[in-house]
Amino acid sequence: MKFITAFFGATLASAVLMFNIASAGEMPDMAAIDTDQNGMVNSEEAAQVPDLASIFTGADLDQDGQLNSDEYDRAKRHLDSKDTEEAE
Repeated sequence: MKFITAFFGATLASAVLMFNIASAGEMPDMAAIDTDQNGMVNSEEAAQVPDLASIFTGADLDQDGQLNSDEYDRAKRHLDSKDTEEAE
């Protein structure tokens, strides 16, 4: 029971963190989105960040249905630069 409570607590904390960061217009670190902590971001996890969800298929360069750390970093840089351009 302690495991289940800890798991749901960590999941809730991650969701709150992702919402707060995404609301601020910044891409969260991969660890904040990777709720199952497998080192990859799948489409369900990416859906929590609308900008990432909108480019997920294109960001998934090897088309395995998940973003590895290199694919995620590339997508993050792309979206962060897009936000910077829009702010100017």
